[in-house]
Parts: sequence; structure tokens; C-alpha cells
Amino acid sequence: MVTATSPAALLAQRGNDYRKHVDAFEAGTGLPWHAPTPPTFGGSSLSVVVPVFDSVHSIATVLDSLAAQAVGVPVQVIVVDDMSSDGSTEIVAAHPVVDRALRLNRRSGAAAARNVGIALAEGDTLVFLDADVVPQPHVLADFAARAADDLMLLGFREPIPYRSARHGRAFVPARQPQLSGDHRVRWRAPVGTVAVHSGRVYTRPEVVWPLDSSADFAALGFGADRHGWDLPLMVVSALMAAPRHAVRAIGGFAADFGLGWGSEDAHLGARLIAAGCLVAPLRQALSFHIDPVDPRAAWAEKAVTASARTAQCRAMLAEPEGTVTDEGRTAELIAAAQWLRR
Repeated sequence: MVTATSPAALLAQRGNDYRKHVDAFEAGTGLPWHAPTPPTFGGSSLSVVVPVFDSVHSIATVLDSLAAQAVGVPVQVIVVDDMSSDGSTEIVAAHPVVDRALRLNRRSGAAAARNVGIALAEGDTLVFLDADVVPQPHVLADFAARAADDLMLLGFREPIPYRSARHGRAFVPARQPQLSGDHRVRWRAPVGTVAVHSGRVYTRPEVVWPLDSSADFAALGFGADRHGWDLPLMVVSALMAAPRHAVRAIGGFAADFGLGWGSEDAHLGARLIAAGCLVAPLRQALSFHIDPVDPRAAWAEKAVTASARTAQCRAMLAEPEGTVTDEGRTAELIAAAQWLRR
């Protein structure tokens, strides 16, 4: 049951018309919303939060890509290690682009690791980047120039198979990533199995284009969806930016999800939308997503928790918010982060 004071009830009242931001940006800069941004544009200061767990195959390449960003604003890079045991810790500690490197005192999951980064962040805009996602050199400038107090900015990624390169790096193609490689842009419906995100079963092959069919997600407000893809599900923390004050005010990611995969970013997106944030995609903010060394085993492991976490997310969003203030949630976030750092 959805209560009147729950995030789910508030979501049903929210639209996603972010055109005022697009119009103001284009009028003020002369640059198209979806064009790569020169580093001379400036904008919001950034804190990049990277959670790491046993990512030795990709983390050095990701950190190299952050060092190569052409951006004209202050950038803080925070890497939070969720007790890796494969050498990721040593790579992070030695990389010059990292401003803060922390290791948690217990295995806690990606949501808790990101929350530690959020608590330590100094930039006005948070950038969430996974430890296997390699952004193009202008992506941080894209986020910084378009950041706003009520706006989540989404990047996209194309999966690529892992191939070893020199000096412990993963091979990354010299070409630009393909926008259509992201499932939010081009999605193939599974046939005869339950779709994790929606619980629907598709009886025939279908290819849908959620980004195009929703006018770049602008038509996904007020509970609308495209083949089960609704607005919170478009919020993927592999590559996204959000205002620091808004993320801290809702208490960051829900650490209740614990270990496993799925739904913590959709839950964060839903709560930010319920609090008044809009969701704007940046088609030019592209990246490569490096697959695990053994992708079949990795996806099988993720599938174990995905459905249950989807149901958990819906249940949590249907619950009343309670009377905790924004300041109270921020304080709880910081206290939990301090405990995990001890």
C-alpha cells in the first residue's frame, strides 16, 4: 500500500520538464545541450565518488581516464574501497589522480561505499562513477557546465569485453562509445522470462528505444513508463551527477540494500525526484563499460539478488518518510560514514 507521505505517492505528482535548464544553458553559452563541452566553460565544482571492490582488471584504466579529463573547474576524486582483496587497494593508493583513498572497516556494499564518499565530498556537484566505467575526456566538463541545484545529469555507457593491455591496464577502443549500447537507449526485451526491472514477461522479441520514445526522458513524469522503464530506473549511478546538498538531504544511498546488485541507484533517483529534482540525459556524456574478466559468471551472481532488490525498492518507496529533517538525514549519513572509516 502506498501512503500519502511516501516517496511513491510524491513521484506520482512529479513531472520531468527540464527544458528551462536546456534553454537557459543554450542561451547563455551558445553551446547545444548535447554538445561536448570545452574546458574553458567552467561551472560547478565536482567531487567524483568511485566505489571499488575487486576491480583490479579495470580500476587503473578508470583512474587514468579521470586524469585525462579536460575540465576547468576544481575536481576532487574520492575512491572508497569496500575491502578488496585482489590488488585494487594498492592501485588506488598509488594513483596520482586520487585525492582521498579510503578502505572500509567491513564489507558493506556499493551503497555504503558511495555514502562514505558523499560524506567526504567538497564539490557542489557529486559525480558517481563505477570502477569499470571509462568516460570520454569531456564528460566532467559536460557535467560541471550544466549542473543545477535541482538537476540530475545522466551519462551513458557502451559495454565492451575485457582485454588486457600494457602496464596492468584494460584495452579501450580509440573510437567514441556508441550511445545505442546503453540499455536505456536501445533495449531488447527478454522472451519468455521475467524482466527484472518491471516483472513483465514478453512473449515475442521486441526492441524498444526508451530515450527516444520518451522525448529524452521528459515524458516519463507522473508515473509514465516505456515498456516498464520509468524515470527512477533511468537513474544509473555508473555515470551520473547530482547536487551534493540534495543527495545529502535524503541521506544518500539506502545502505539497507547491503551486499548484492541492483536497485540502490533507482531508489536514490526516486527519492531525489520525489524531493523535486529533475532528470536530464546528456547524449554526449559517453563512456565505455569494461566487462568483468568472466562476464557470464558475474551476471549470474548479480541475477541472484536483482529481483528481490527490485521488490525491496518498491516496498521501501511505498513507506512513509517519517519526520526526520534534511539536517537529520545528513547527520546520519556522516555518522555512518565515520563508523565505516574507523
